[in-house]
Amino acid sequence: MALRLRIRSRLLIVLYLKALALFYRSVLHAHTYFSLFDEPFTGVMPVHIEQLADLIRQTKARKGILLTDHRYVKVLPLCDVVYLLHGGRLDQLPPNPLPALRDRGYLAN
Repeated sequence: MALRLRIRSRLLIVLYLKALALFYRSVLHAHTYFSLFDEPFTGVMPVHIEQLADLIRQTKARKGILLTDHRYVKVLPLCDVVYLLHGGRLDQLPPNPLPALRDRGYLAN
């Protein structure tokens, strides 16, 4: 019985992650001017992270994409412009945002 429950819960997790990936694809393909994603890489399998990143790269040529995420390593290569909400202010960071993120304590040295 315990084995059956473990298999079932793993199956549900896999199905959830696949549904999440499908949802992100449908949002990116929607006929809108912008798509907003709040932490799109959280809980997504590594293979789907790369697929989603590739799809974002392709889609950003025809529509605006707003990303909020704490996974800077995955998000920064996708960004044309980086803004940081810090201390109640929204600041545009320089083209190489890594030093500014380190200075504000968002990345380790």
